[in-house]
Amino acid sequence: MGWLLVCLQACAPALNWREVRFEQSSLAGWLPCKPDRAQRDVNLNGHIAPLRLMGCEAEGMDFTLAQLDLPAGMTASQMQPAWQAANLVSVQAVGEVPSQPWTLTGAAPDMTPRRALAQGGQGLTARWAWFAYDGRLYQAAVYAPAKQSAKAELALDTLLSGLRLP
Repeated sequence: MGWLLVCLQACAPALNWREVRFEQSSLAGWLPCKPDRAQRDVNLNGHIAPLRLMGCEAEGMDFTLAQLDLPAGMTASQMQPAWQAANLVSVQAVGEVPSQPWTLTGAAPDMTPRRALAQGGQGLTARWAWFAYDGRLYQAAVYAPAKQSAKAELALDTLLSGLRLP
């Protein structure tokens, strides 16, 4: 019964899932609200890379899809741990946060898609998933208060199920 309640809450009108795309990419994804967009250069372990971000807030959770152009000579497998480490710092996570493999049909074979869950500062949880496609590294994320943990997990699963790679 509890699982059914979580499913019904994830389908609430506030989570109005819609298709989104990055410019110059054939990747399609879903976000549950109209996203804001940003672009900036980031420094990951001394490597500067362009980052494009789409994000929005719905039902007390923040949702993001991010696209990182890989620096020359770097692989997605080399950049993913650096991106994860930067994320952990940004949410003030404590302790080691291992990532786990997951499956995404069409993802680049040179990097196994990864997922991680972190407990951040001030009662925040962060759920991330990374995958490589078409020479870029991508991240999907849901940030939520710890009290919304089950709902946030379902939201990330929905976000990931909406990814389409040609």
